Amino acid sequence: MGSGAGRGRVTATYACSYVPEEIIVAAGMTPRRVIPQARPAEADGIIHPNSCHYIKSLLAEGMSGSFPADIFIIANSCDGMRRLHDLWREYVPAIPSFFLEVPKKSDADSIAYFSSSLRALAGELAERVHCSLVSDSGLNKAIVEYNQIRALVQAAQRLQAKPDGGLDARSIFGLYLDSARLNAAEFRRKLDLSLRAAAQEKGIDGRSGVIVAGNVIFQSGLLELIRDAGGRVAAIDTCLGARHFDGLVEENSEEPMRALAKRYLTRASCPRMEGIGERAARLRETVSRTRSGGIIYSSVKFCDSHLYDIAFLQDRFREEGVPFLFLENDYEWSGLGQMKVRVEAFLALIREKEAASHV
Repeated sequence: MGSGAGRGRVTATYACSYVPEEIIVAAGMTPRRVIPQARPAEADGIIHPNSCHYIKSLLAEGMSGSFPADIFIIANSCDGMRRLHDLWREYVPAIPSFFLEVPKKSDADSIAYFSSSLRALAGELAERVHCSLVSDSGLNKAIVEYNQIRALVQAAQRLQAKPDGGLDARSIFGLYLDSARLNAAEFRRKLDLSLRAAAQEKGIDGRSGVIVAGNVIFQSGLLELIRDAGGRVAAIDTCLGARHFDGLVEENSEEPMRALAKRYLTRASCPRMEGIGERAARLRETVSRTRSGGIIYSSVKFCDSHLYDIAFLQDRFREEGVPFLFLENDYEWSGLGQMKVRVEAFLALIREKEAASHV
């Protein structure tokens, strides 16, 4: 999300939710979460074919000349992103990049280290893109603005979790996509309208609830498969979904950069962070809170970080009796036909369990 929409405003584009939008706004820039077109084959001559298709699509979009950025902030979220930064400097030299170091822990030392990384980012924006120096007052103002948005999104998520909440998965998924393309003021207006409309609606009860989790899901095909199979998506726990909006930043802090570092490292984590047990517990709590029957976990192929988590999660939820379905996608979602059969069988299993529990 950005904080302004005027023409000529400098745009800082990022591809990972560990990049604080507040710093970009405090520098007088427009933040934009890039959602690249699915074009991984265009980068096959540069990156090994068995590499993350999301990263390959990012590089292909940069080389196409249509990348929407004055600077590209690449977070150190995985080895693939590190390689992307190396290749970006070689193949997309017209758009400067900044490599944001992000620790894998969330203890006091890690928060202090990430604070220094964020200060380096602020300095880089001022020096290389000639934007405003980031002041504590400007940062605190941006923190309040984005906290208000997070609170509204969390209210929308609570409505989605209810069978009769009036806000279905397709609607909230659309809001998540809007957060990547709209500036903060526009997105807040969209949220207000959606929440008011949801208050007048009634959801469809009687469908089996499932949690959709994973990494980058920018197309609605999987959600539609679940709906068509008679399911209801009660939560979307992805890097552009619930995890992106989890937690608030301490407001009016004397050290706003540290407050930002703490929130971004301690919010609901993705597999690039330590804490697989905590991630499993969060998913289990979401299942219980939303009264869902199971979890569908989708990951882009060749995402090593998520593949490390999958084996643990499958074993954990098998032991707990929670149905768990893992689906890999190629970022182009070319395998939806095969997924349809598996999703239908998975929903049938959940309905059987629900029926047996009522006997």
